[in-house]
Amino acid sequence: MVFTTGNRELDKLIGEIPRRSMLLIVGHPGAGKTTLASSICYANTLKGFKCLYVSFYEDKDKLFNNMAKLGVNLADVEAKNLLVHVKVPVVEPKEVIGIVNEFIARDGYSVIVIDSINPIMELYRKKEQRAILLNFFYNLLNAINGLLIAIAEIPWGRESLNLGAIEFVADSIIYLKHRVVHGLLVRLLEVRKTRGSPLSVIEIPFDIAENKGVVIYIPRKPEKPTAVDKEKLRSRVVVEEILGSIYRGDIITVSFPPNARSPLILAPLVDIIVENDLRALAISYRYSPTEIISTLSTVLVKYMGLEVDEAQKIVNKYIYAESINPAAISIPMLANFELSLIERIEPHMVVFHACEIPWRLTKKSDEDAYWTHLVNQLTWLENKGIITVRLLSRVDKQFTKMSETLSDLVIRIQYKKNNKYPKQIWYIWRRGEEPKTVDFSNKEISEKMIECSKKFKEIVKEKLTTNKTSIKP
Repeated sequence: MVFTTGNRELDKLIGEIPRRSMLLIVGHPGAGKTTLASSICYANTLKGFKCLYVSFYEDKDKLFNNMAKLGVNLADVEAKNLLVHVKVPVVEPKEVIGIVNEFIARDGYSVIVIDSINPIMELYRKKEQRAILLNFFYNLLNAINGLLIAIAEIPWGRESLNLGAIEFVADSIIYLKHRVVHGLLVRLLEVRKTRGSPLSVIEIPFDIAENKGVVIYIPRKPEKPTAVDKEKLRSRVVVEEILGSIYRGDIITVSFPPNARSPLILAPLVDIIVENDLRALAISYRYSPTEIISTLSTVLVKYMGLEVDEAQKIVNKYIYAESINPAAISIPMLANFELSLIERIEPHMVVFHACEIPWRLTKKSDEDAYWTHLVNQLTWLENKGIITVRLLSRVDKQFTKMSETLSDLVIRIQYKKNNKYPKQIWYIWRRGEEPKTVDFSNKEISEKMIECSKKFKEIVKEKLTTNKTSIKP
């Protein structure tokens, strides 16, 4: 018999939960202890296990109503005789054992929740009395021969609780913490112990969401970049002359002056997307999905010579757009939201727009966390063969240099005056090659771009005629 936490990520983290297991959930007031314990109880009732919820303070109706908002229908499993909520007075552990034993003898339960153990601990403050508590939990485990979930509360300002022998009895110990960062509530789940399961990730972000309950985000932390032979993508001669070869898994950084952010760079990128039938995900920290789609369509009309309806069909066929407000979410949650989105869309290319914004919102004390998450994200994408394109304004030299250091291909867009009108100059460098410049005031480059747009129009007509099905999920 194996129990579950009801959360796939948490199950992977703490490993198998066999009979006679104790899970200890510790946290500050409001950290989500009761929510997590109730969710685990509920998940196991869905597997047919009967759960007894023993509370010293929690009112049943209040608990059931709160959990219903999170998509955990305790009333439903209670109606099926799979859950009993009992509120008991604060009494001696022996009396609690007696009450629990009465319920077990009468109905039989495989899961018991004690919410919380603090009142019992208050009765035995002295160190020599803690042996009674140890015996209390051993007796509970023996009585149910199933899963015991105990909740413990710690005061604000403290990160641990002197539980003594209780920590020895528990098979897994989970600490729930939360703090305020940039005015945002950041929730963290810390696994401090899990018997028989190696821990590679200890502290992970989580959220409590309406209709979803506890949502856990396990960071992707690849140990190292995977050595693979990258597949070279098809591209027209002029595109390769400008950008060079593009490979699956490439990390590309494109930087602009803050006051001159031309979308011209998007033209060769869309050309590569269409030529290779790539599914692309565009994530902007500044513009809405509608604005992203509109900008891309305008680029195809202005620079690639497509008709408006053709441009819209191509964008709708190949590109999925999403926007995120980085000021409304913490860096760990932002990173995990993006990775969850990428796993759902399964793109071949991800374009991040306005990358300077989330970085600029990061406080000095959190800069290390920003770069840690970014390096892990880029390594994870590279190992999956997903092309990453990061578009950013050069608002800070150090930020730009660090971003370029992480890249396989760097495109730095600059301007010079030409007959009173500024023209773009692209400084381009690929790892392992010498840098080069592409001057768009050069007549030869302009002629090649015109020729490229004509051939692109031919390919577009072929793609829209022979395969009208969108490659987006």
